[in-house]
Amino acid sequence: MKKKDPLTIVHLVLMAALVLFNGFAVFMYFSGNGLYGVSKLEMLLRGFFSIFTIIALIIGILYVLNAYGKKAANYYKAFLLVQAFETLLLFFFLVFNEQSVLSILLLIATAGKFLVLLVLALWKDLGKKKTVILFLVLVGLEVAASVLLFFYHPSPSLIPYKIIGVISRLVMLGAVGLAIRGKYKDKESRGTK
Repeated sequence: MKKKDPLTIVHLVLMAALVLFNGFAVFMYFSGNGLYGVSKLEMLLRGFFSIFTIIALIIGILYVLNAYGKKAANYYKAFLLVQAFETLLLFFFLVFNEQSVLSILLLIATAGKFLVLLVLALWKDLGKKKTVILFLVLVGLEVAASVLLFFYHPSPSLIPYKIIGVISRLVMLGAVGLAIRGKYKDKESRGTK
């Protein structure tokens, strides 16, 4: 295994910590402890979203530990597809929930995020420039969706869990960035583009 640079080590530690925090959130959602003003259905859905976040984080950790090489390509694809699937679930949750200007803006950002994740995961080879552009679009959509999600269903008891969710998504976004950087660094070291 190649020696990891300090940024990668910090990112691995953050992802591992977020696996634990999201595990705690899953327990709280499924037990319903201290979550006032939130329906049972919403708590269950949030619990499932957190489970998918945990799965994506674990796959991201495995990808980083496998040094981004060609053999880790399946981890990269799975990492993006799990996030895309979670995003699709959120999209359907929003479609079947109450409609407001906030939820419509959130639907647009979520649909965009889903499409970008799908293209990054399934497109054979976009090339470095297009991949970086798509990543920057993903960053913009993720930040917009995170801000909108924070204000969606403003129950005070959900605030700590929303903060964990936003941090998890931003750290996973960082992991996507590291994965893209590592992917093209590895290709350059092998003399391919």
